[in-house]
This record gives sequence, C-alpha cells and structure tokens, in this order.
Amino acid sequence: MSEHESYNDTGISIQDALMEIPRNYTPEQNEVIDLIKGPLYSEHLPYEIDDLSPTPLDPKKLMAHGTPYLLGAETYMFDQLSLRIEELDIEIDDYSHDAIAREISMQHQLQVTHNEKALRRIYSIFLRAPESIDMHSAELIYDARIGQSSSLRRMLLLANFPEMEAIEDMKLTSPLNFREILIGQLKYVQNLNSLNSPENGIVVRLLSTKEQNLRRIDVSNTADPGIIALKKTIAEATVGGVELLLKQRESYVLFPTSKDLGEDCVKNIQVINGQRVNMQHVGISAYWTIKEMEEQSPDDEQPSSSLFIPSGTSTIATNTFKRAA
Repeated sequence: MSEHESYNDTGISIQDALMEIPRNYTPEQNEVIDLIKGPLYSEHLPYEIDDLSPTPLDPKKLMAHGTPYLLGAETYMFDQLSLRIEELDIEIDDYSHDAIAREISMQHQLQVTHNEKALRRIYSIFLRAPESIDMHSAELIYDARIGQSSSLRRMLLLANFPEMEAIEDMKLTSPLNFREILIGQLKYVQNLNSLNSPENGIVVRLLSTKEQNLRRIDVSNTADPGIIALKKTIAEATVGGVELLLKQRESYVLFPTSKDLGEDCVKNIQVINGQRVNMQHVGISAYWTIKEMEEQSPDDEQPSSSLFIPSGTSTIATNTFKRAA
C-alpha cells in the first residue's frame, strides 16, 4: 500500500472510496460483490456447530435467528467461565475473575479488528481489478465470512490473497479446564494431519517440539497483571507454492499455589518471575500466516526468560508447556 494513501472515517482508502462510485459490473462481478460484502444470515452461529471454530472473517455482519455474532460469541465465552467455576464448585476472587473476562473480551475484539482489516484488503483488490476475483475465490471468501469454512479452505483463501496477512484457523475458550484444551488440541492436530495432499499441491508439516520456539508475549497493554500469553509456531505448510506458518497462542491466568481450584482442575505449577504459581488456561487459538511476510517482519517478541520449566518434568499434551511431575 502506498505510504501516501489516506483513509476516510470508514477505514476505506480514499482511492478505493472513489472506485466505489457506481460502475458497470458484469453479472458475475455483481455476484462476487454480494459474496464479499453482502449480508450474512445463518441457521447457526459457528461456535454452536464446532467449539473449535475460529472468528468468522466478517463477524460484524453475521446474524443467526436475530442474534449478532459479536454478542452471541462473547456471551458464549463468558458462559464457559461461569459454567466452569460452577462445575469446579469453587469461588475465585473478583480480580482474577475480571482479569480472565477481560482477556477473553480483548482477544475477541482484537481478532474482530484484524478480520475487518483483512476483509477490507480483499475488497480493495476487487475494486482495483474486479476481474482478479472469480466466483471460486468469492465462495472461499463467503465461507470464511460466515464462519462455515474448513481449515483447508481458509488456507487456500490466504494463499490466494496473501494481502490478508493471516487468518485464524482455530479458537477454544475454556478457562480453568486443561482437559478440554487438551482434547481440543488433539482434535485440531488430527485435522491438520488429514490435510496433506501433495498431489493437490498441499503439504502440511507439524513441527517437532525442538523446532517450536516458545515465546512469552508482552500483553501489558491489553491484559491485567496475572495474565500471561505464550506463542509458538507449530506447523508449516505449502499451498499451491505459497508457504504458510501456523502460529499458536495460549493465554493463562496465574493463581497462588495455595488456592484450591477443585479436584477436577489439573494443577500446572510453574515458576514465573521467581514465584511458584498455578498457571491455568484461559484459551487457545491458532492462525495461519504468510511465511515470506513473517520473515520480512519477524516477531519482536523474545524467548521468555521468566518462564522456567523445571528439570525432570512430565510432558503434557503437545508440549505446549510442562508441569512439575
């Protein structure tokens, strides 16, 4: 994008806004516009169908039975916290409860904003060259917009439109519930393994634990103290010659080791900033990025020096973290 390009208050560049002046499109191009920008109505919201469903590409337009996705999804995620606390039959202090709730809400808002920008960049491509988006590509966009896509179709969409920069592929909000996170991770990994189709130009490789560079993210501007987030690359793929990376992000809330979280809450004792704490999941997500762009603008996050993994530990799940044996 040109450094001289400016934007109006809708977030669309002035140049693109000028191109939105009524033009003579072909019937197929009008169908493409509808698939890219038209209203979205569904029988079910994505999380009602699959608890690993990522944020739809066009979350602000998606409705099901009169319920906007934005409201329904946030309510659903908050309910997961309330139901888990009730299930564990425990009480947690207001500070920890609010910290978890804010982390859930903030990550939801950030992903919605990213998706808005990614979809806007796709629409800009159409405005500049309507013939560059055919019906097949428009259907990939529509499926992602309405949250009814698959991992393979999301990968194809990103490979076809690298201008998107990234696309979320999995999201699971399950506070204080290691087992649900583990089940979700295993289910997701099995799905990734099923995507390999070299004869169709699709190759997916899961990275070994040694290849996964675990990093602690600075969330001081978006989260309360007591919330930490970890990120790592867990897979790489080639789709039609375009190289992708799969990033995984996990968020946690820290409790004192003395806090009783109930018998069903698996302890994860870690040493953070010199203190022993019980590090419990808030949620997990994964998103594909363009490898070339990632290498040109690498993460400025540094390997965590404050996340101490004691020696003699047992491996949990896909080695996202380790806990004291």
